[in-house]
Amino acid sequence: MKNLLLLLLSLNVYSQTIESYFKIPKNYKRIIQSDYHNWIISKKINTKDHVKYFSGQMKEGFNKVYVAKFVYDIGNKDLHQCADAVMYNKARYLFESKQYNKISFTFSHNAKIYSYTGNFQNFNEYTFKKYITKVWAWSGTWSLDTYDTVNVNIKDIKPGDLFIVGGFPGHAISVIDIVINKNGHKKYMLAQSYMPAQEQQILLNPIKKHSVWYDLHETKDIVTPQYVFTVKDLKRFKNN
Repeated sequence: MKNLLLLLLSLNVYSQTIESYFKIPKNYKRIIQSDYHNWIISKKINTKDHVKYFSGQMKEGFNKVYVAKFVYDIGNKDLHQCADAVMYNKARYLFESKQYNKISFTFSHNAKIYSYTGNFQNFNEYTFKKYITKVWAWSGTWSLDTYDTVNVNIKDIKPGDLFIVGGFPGHAISVIDIVINKNGHKKYMLAQSYMPAQEQQILLNPIKKHSVWYDLHETKDIVTPQYVFTVKDLKRFKNN
């Protein structure tokens, strides 16, 4: 009976998605921008528990910095940081949609393009995890910013885009949802990992507390709980 209760509680924790859990602001509606958009808002999220670091320790900031987290294994090494969460989203979508030949990233230290299909013959969970772990180790914000992405006008923001400042460490966060009103004004939702390596979390808007929605402005900086970007920091993967 106790085991059954624990199972039911566990299922309840992981029963939500972005689409099912977060309310769309009044007078706005979600218009699906792409297959990726439909995919990311359908992924399971945990809305009950604190984010954990790779070490298993808890990250403070639940309901202050973040309000939910994605459910996947980040491993027990200090690898899954900010750029790594961005790359995971991209690679995981392509893997689950069987677009294996599009999974590739550039290493920071030697500018080598490291592709999934060029290094593995069997495409399964084991080889994907092996691939993405190596990407986490050798690619980062600098390589993403320099080699793998192009600039995007803030007015054209879409799920799958990223705000990024390349560097060592720099920072990167993912655009994971978009809603729009009848006047064409957009609001968007953001997710990040950070340092040290930690689970990917859905961010609150520090300016509009208790809201996950960020208003689109063509000139104002993007103030997130742990980093500030400019509108010129928005980029998109080259093979999108």
